[in-house]
Amino acid sequence: ALQIFDTQRASLEALEGLVDEGRPFFARTLVHSKGRDIKAILEPWQIAPAIAAGAGFFTEYVTSEREFRVWIYRKRHLGTYEKVLRRPADYKRLGRNYDNGFDFSGIENDAVPEELKEISRKAVALLGLDFGAVDVLEKRQGPLVVLEVNSAPGVSGERRKVIQQLATRVARWAVNGYPNREE
Repeated sequence: ALQIFDTQRASLEALEGLVDEGRPFFARTLVHSKGRDIKAILEPWQIAPAIAAGAGFFTEYVTSEREFRVWIYRKRHLGTYEKVLRRPADYKRLGRNYDNGFDFSGIENDAVPEELKEISRKAVALLGLDFGAVDVLEKRQGPLVVLEVNSAPGVSGERRKVIQQLATRVARWAVNGYPNREE
């Protein structure tokens, strides 16, 4: 299972124990974009410098075959994209992002597995959000893994179609008097 450690709650010893067990992880700042802040933690001595450099959480490394971004608004699926390597020559560091040669490729709603939609709905609801663009990893074997929930994802290219759907739904919500989210 994916484990996230908040540096204010987790001890240095617990993080060091993961590395000692041969379980690498990534350190990131709390506010980030484009994967520029990702630091691989492969040895215990790397933890303290990562924290000193502003790392706010740590995510265990999970091998994956594919990565998706699933857009959810008020428990409704708006759209799903797969992150696809289109420019292999640009791949220079960790992460599936634009600067690293990846682009988003839209998936027709009927082709999106219900399990992918449901895990994304649950991730957004767990955080108490009305909206989230959920990054989900598909492993070769085993369950899907939520990587993160983006509350303010960047939008360009074909993803504008989904952000337009989101804007329409938010406007409808406002016109209807801001009703509470269905529990």
